[in-house]
Amino acid sequence: MSAVNIICQPRHGCLHIVTDSASYVDGIVDGLGCPKVLTVPAWPGAITGRGPALAGAIVGETLSCKFPTFDEAVAGAEEVLPGILERFSDIFSTPYPDRLQVVIAGWSSERRQPESYVFNASEAAAPGATQEEIEANAHYLVGSKLVRLSNAISAPVLSEKITKESGFAGFDVDASPEEVIKALRITIEAQRHDEHPGLDRHYIGGSAQLTTITPAGVQQRILTRWKEDKIGELIRPRPIDWAKWRAELEGPPAGLSRLKRQMMEKKLAKGKLRAA
Repeated sequence: MSAVNIICQPRHGCLHIVTDSASYVDGIVDGLGCPKVLTVPAWPGAITGRGPALAGAIVGETLSCKFPTFDEAVAGAEEVLPGILERFSDIFSTPYPDRLQVVIAGWSSERRQPESYVFNASEAAAPGATQEEIEANAHYLVGSKLVRLSNAISAPVLSEKITKESGFAGFDVDASPEEVIKALRITIEAQRHDEHPGLDRHYIGGSAQLTTITPAGVQQRILTRWKEDKIGELIRPRPIDWAKWRAELEGPPAGLSRLKRQMMEKKLAKGKLRAA
């Protein structure tokens, strides 16, 4: 299972993708630096998805070479993707029809806005998908079609329990890009700690990788690294005090004097400061 979170911000002329970077064999970590987003600066855009590790790289590279612009990819991907998947299906770790989702995201020069689309190789839900996740995403059971995504997409969908514990309040696509990135940071941390029905272990790990796309190009950076994750082991997130963690993420309010900032940092270190 991979985390794929995409926020399009038309008002700000950008979109953000946040994924994790762990890969697995039978639930055991076999890689912690797996790049799950293939950037295509010429579009400008990116290709990501969920499913076999090799599929994203192969499909992404093939699509990016075939279509010189993002708009051309959107117009032609639905026609060529079935052939690409069939051509390379024998080298994927599992049969692609039951697992693979391809996501194309980028800046549309024709429509002058950020957009993202998904292509499901079949009508089967992604592994580990809950009924809540399926119901929250109308595109889930649409197979062999390129479907436009909403401006805020998050997978896997957070459970009600982790949403309450983490204090996640959803996405405001009109907020500043900085605030949206902060919300994405909370989301992937919550996805990492969440318990998913039917799965007896955690699957979000390695690092949280941010990709930001604007008309000018594509940028990437690491939001955080989960240093407790080890190759050859299960993902075991450290226990988290969400109030303290949120306070550290938010940082001290602007305009505080140096003395008040120091007092606030001491309270934070002692775990006495509550997140708003």
